[in-house]
Amino acid sequence: RLYGGFHFHMPDGEIVPVSFDQVKSEYTHGQQSKYAGRRVTVKFMYSGLDENGDIDTGFGLRIRAEEKYLQDWKKGQILAATGRIAAKSRDYFMIGEVEEIRLSTQKEDLTVSDEPKTEDHTKQEE
Repeated sequence: RLYGGFHFHMPDGEIVPVSFDQVKSEYTHGQQSKYAGRRVTVKFMYSGLDENGDIDTGFGLRIRAEEKYLQDWKKGQILAATGRIAAKSRDYFMIGEVEEIRLSTQKEDLTVSDEPKTEDHTKQEE
């Protein structure tokens, strides 16, 4: 999938891709506490706001963001939103407590740290 990526932020700063379908399945089968409040970044193709003013990711996940985070994105633009998993019911969660929504690309690798890289060409990967 080129978009629809779901990425967990780990305590050590690592960002790990996770299948949205896996999280949804575990969540609806009693593991709500495992995911509630987890910081995530979701990458998706913007398709507009729903009737409640939430962002529709197009794959069954809604993002509730304060108006200050909403911009005039165009349908089809790829966005990355960072926030926390918020329970809506036993069978449904959404992303709330949004920290950032920004333009992204299909090629952007969210698992790469923003830390400046110092390349050492003397070492070889094993």
